[in-house]
Amino acid sequence: MLDGHRIVCVTPAGRRRYLRLLIPYVLACPRVDRYDLWINTPDDADLAFMDAVAGIDDRIRLVPLPEGKTPGAAAIHAFWPGATDLDTVYVRFDDDVVWIDPRFFDTFLGFRLEHPEYFVVAPLIINNAMSTYLLHTFRKIKTSRPVWPDRFDPVGWVNPTFARSLHDFFQTLVATGEVEKLNCGRIPLSGNFFSINCIAWFGRNFASFGGKVPEDEEPAVSCTLALRAGRLNAVETGAVAAHFAFYTQREAMDRSGLLDGYVRLAAERPELEPWRSRVEAIYAKLEDRYPLHLSAGGFRPRMQRQRSILKRLFRRKRSDRKSDKRDEISVERGPDL
Repeated sequence: MLDGHRIVCVTPAGRRRYLRLLIPYVLACPRVDRYDLWINTPDDADLAFMDAVAGIDDRIRLVPLPEGKTPGAAAIHAFWPGATDLDTVYVRFDDDVVWIDPRFFDTFLGFRLEHPEYFVVAPLIINNAMSTYLLHTFRKIKTSRPVWPDRFDPVGWVNPTFARSLHDFFQTLVATGEVEKLNCGRIPLSGNFFSINCIAWFGRNFASFGGKVPEDEEPAVSCTLALRAGRLNAVETGAVAAHFAFYTQREAMDRSGLLDGYVRLAAERPELEPWRSRVEAIYAKLEDRYPLHLSAGGFRPRMQRQRSILKRLFRRKRSDRKSDKRDEISVERGPDL
């Protein structure tokens, strides 16, 4: 309990290669009263992984896929009615949040409870178009191409070379103890859609409409519901988490070796024990039996599907291009970092 509120974390959960990192960060926080894994995968190994990790801490609760739903991004909205307890603050993490700052929960939950006027609040999320735009705006980073706050920004949401460069840059900041320098302050958001890789809300606010959100949950939760309630959202950039990849970046990011970097960073955090070692043991055992991983995950909007078809129809073959250097986007230290 914190200020009379239970703290419940939730994750639309499936991909064990990322969950192995996220779960110890959540469980290591003594303020977390419960951790709900919203089961959203058809993969037998992912399911076996979650069944096994549920036994390492009695705060973990496996929430089954609602009846009639098949696993996928379109099923997540059906879990929301179960996140509406009146006395509860909920914190949602995507299952590929792979790093959380040691001060994250104190900073983020403190901000959430101090500012009930905001509908939802988000932390600073590494590899999130809105957060990238804030880092660029406040001159914490420089990018070789412009970035914008649109949740489907062609750089911040799409480009895998950008994601690789951003994560590489961020891992260097973690290693040198400079993550705090990314703080841009507390930023209100007005009428912005953004990717909800991590957010927090009061259950009572969602209880007012039964937690019923549309199938395309992200624009509703990040913007539409707040506007209807006459409220703003906000970002607390003093709390930092790293989101690994959007579906547009995932194939390249899974090959990049950067996930191994986050595994090493977690191993250097003594407060994650004993949860980390127990989760790693479960993961390693399953890797011997199930070496293949599904790459499913992420929302592919209709607009993007249509654009992909047009690109296939009209773009030149890759072999005809003189160079692909124009597709490479880099991140470097900004003047105010």
